[in-house]
Amino acid sequence: MGLLRRLRRFGTVDDGGPALEFGLLLPFLVVLLLGGIEAGRLLVLGQKIERVAGTLADLVSQAEALTAAEVDALLVAAKHIASPFQFEDAGAVIVSSVGLDGRGRPVVNWQRKGGGQLAVSSSVGRPGRRATLPAGFSIRSGETVIVAESYYDFHPLVFGQVFPPRIVQHLALFRPRLGALETLD
Repeated sequence: MGLLRRLRRFGTVDDGGPALEFGLLLPFLVVLLLGGIEAGRLLVLGQKIERVAGTLADLVSQAEALTAAEVDALLVAAKHIASPFQFEDAGAVIVSSVGLDGRGRPVVNWQRKGGGQLAVSSSVGRPGRRATLPAGFSIRSGETVIVAESYYDFHPLVFGQVFPPRIVQHLALFRPRLGALETLD
């Protein structure tokens, strides 16, 4: 039996079979649709958080010298980069300058946090203390690196068991281009 013939026959069936089949499939289709939407939200959020960290590390590393107020002004851009997600309410960005101490160990020179209200601490470390950098990443003598960490507290709209609430985070590292950025003016 050809496809067109089956489709014509489907339209003329009046015994309730197609309605019953649709009724049985509808919950599955709704779950599939909502799960796809939630997975899509999480994917897009991951990309936005990656973009926030990368953009802010890039912007800071382009400066020859910066003040704390200038870094804070750059951190405000996070809410625009992360749009449509409410970064001010559920996100935060931490920008740090990391250099080497007298013994050649990485140390956090300075650090600024902003962009949102999320209470998180830096995975790199605190100013004046040893810095924790990704495995395999090293700083050469006389160099510094700008580290931007972005965080977002993700809560699913539906399916909390499948997509549990989590902190989505990303880390970006850039070497300063014009100045060392060891201190904030």
